[in-house]
Amino acid sequence: MTAWRENLILLTLWGMNLSWLYGWAAVLMLAGFGRLFPQSDAIMLSGLAVLLTLFTRRRGWRNVYIVGLHLVVLILACGAVLYHFAQTGMPFYRVVWLVELFSRPKSPGQWLLLGVALGWGLAFWAAGTRLAARPRNHITISNYFDAGIIAFVLLHLLEAILKTEGGIVLTELSLPRIFLAFFLFGVVAFCLARCQGQGRSDFLVGFRGIGVVLGFASLMLALGGGLIALFLPVLTAAAKTGVAVLQTVSAPAGALLVKILTFFFGHARMKQDQAGTQSGQDALLQTITGWQLEGWLVLLQEALLVLTIGVIFLLALALTVLVGWQLVWWLAQKTGKASPGPSPWRMVWAMIVKIAAAFAGKLRRLRRPSSRAADPVQLYRTLTIWGERSGLALLPSETPSQYGSRLIRRFPAVQDEIRTIIRIHDEAVYGQRRNLSCQMEKARLSNRRLHAPRVWPVRLKSLLFR
Repeated sequence: MTAWRENLILLTLWGMNLSWLYGWAAVLMLAGFGRLFPQSDAIMLSGLAVLLTLFTRRRGWRNVYIVGLHLVVLILACGAVLYHFAQTGMPFYRVVWLVELFSRPKSPGQWLLLGVALGWGLAFWAAGTRLAARPRNHITISNYFDAGIIAFVLLHLLEAILKTEGGIVLTELSLPRIFLAFFLFGVVAFCLARCQGQGRSDFLVGFRGIGVVLGFASLMLALGGGLIALFLPVLTAAAKTGVAVLQTVSAPAGALLVKILTFFFGHARMKQDQAGTQSGQDALLQTITGWQLEGWLVLLQEALLVLTIGVIFLLALALTVLVGWQLVWWLAQKTGKASPGPSPWRMVWAMIVKIAAAFAGKLRRLRRPSSRAADPVQLYRTLTIWGERSGLALLPSETPSQYGSRLIRRFPAVQDEIRTIIRIHDEAVYGQRRNLSCQMEKARLSNRRLHAPRVWPVRLKSLLFR
C-alpha cells in the first residue's frame, strides 16, 4: 500500500473516531451541565495525539523521552480546555488565570464540570494515541465503523430518552451533521482499503480518463464533505471573525472605491439627485444603494458570491495545508541524510504538471492540423484524423460514404460540412474530376468549421464516452 493511501486512511479513521467520541462528549456534557464541550479543543487534543505519536515512532528514542514529551503537550492541551471553561479575559500565556481558577470558591457542580472536561480531554488524547498505532487495513476500518455505528445508535436512544423522560432538548448540537461526517469518512476509508494497488487494473477503451477524473472528484467530494460537516462550528466561527475583520479593514477603502467608480462611470450613466444639493459622490452612493435586484438576478448574485467565496476559501485552505505539510516535512528530516526523499511541494507540483499535460494533450487532439490541405484526398485524410481524435476512427473495410454516415450520426451539428468533404473526395477519386478549384474553397471552409471551438464540447464528449 502506498504512503499517500495510508495517510488518507489514517485521516478517515481519525475523522470516524473523532465524530462518535465528540458526539458522546457533547451530549453528556450538554445534558448534565448545560455546557457544550468545545469542538476545537476536541480536534486539537485528538489531532495532537495522532501527530505526536506518529512523530515519535521508530526514531530510536528512549521511552522516558517519549512519555515526557507526551506529558508536556498533554498538560498544555488540558490547560487550553480549562482556559475555555474559565471564561477569563486574560491571555492564555499568563498563569494568573489558572491561579484564580483554582483559588475562587466554587460549588461541587462546577468542580465536577472541570473534572469531567479534563476526563474527556484525556479520552480524546488516548483515542488519538491508540489510533496512530493501529494498522491501516480493512479489519481496522471495519472495527472502527462498527464501533461508530453502535455508538451513534446508543447516542440517538439516549437523546430520545432525555427528550421524552427528562424534557431535555439538545438544541445546541446537531447529531445528524456529526453522523453525516462519520458516514462520509467511513465510505472514503472503505474505498481506499478495497483498492490497495495490488495486481494489474485494466480499463475499458476510452474510459480510463473519465474514470480517473470521476474517482478523484468523488474522493474529494466525500472527504471534503466529511471535513466540512465535522468542522462546521469551527468554520462558522472563523467565517464570522473573517467577515468582521474584512469589514473593519475595508471600511477606509470604501470612499476611495466610490471615487474611482465616480470617475469612470458616475458622469455617464448614473442618475443625478433630484434635489441637486448632494455632491457627485453622494449621488453615486444613493444610486448604488437604490438599485433593487429582482427575480433570478438575486439568485445569480448569491450563487456567484457563494461560489467566489468557496473557491477563495478552498485555495487558501489548500495553500495553508501545503505550507504546513512542507514545514512538518522539513522539521522531520534528519540532518546529514543523503536522500531525504521528495518534498511535499515537489510531489504536488509533479501532480499539477501531470494534470496540465493531460489537459494539454486533450486540447492538442481537438485542434486543427497546421498543414493546409491542398487536394480532396488530403482533405479526406484530415477528416479521418478529425474523426479519430473525436473518438470515431475509420474502419479498414469502410468506404468514405459509410464513414461519413457514421460521422453524421455522431455529429449531426456539422453534417453539411462532412457531406461537403465526402462529396468532393468522391468526385475527385471516383469521378476522375480534376477541375475542382471552385469547390475546394468551400471544402476548406467546411474543414475549418469542423475544427472550430464550438464543436469541441461535442467532440470531447464523444472522445470520453465512446
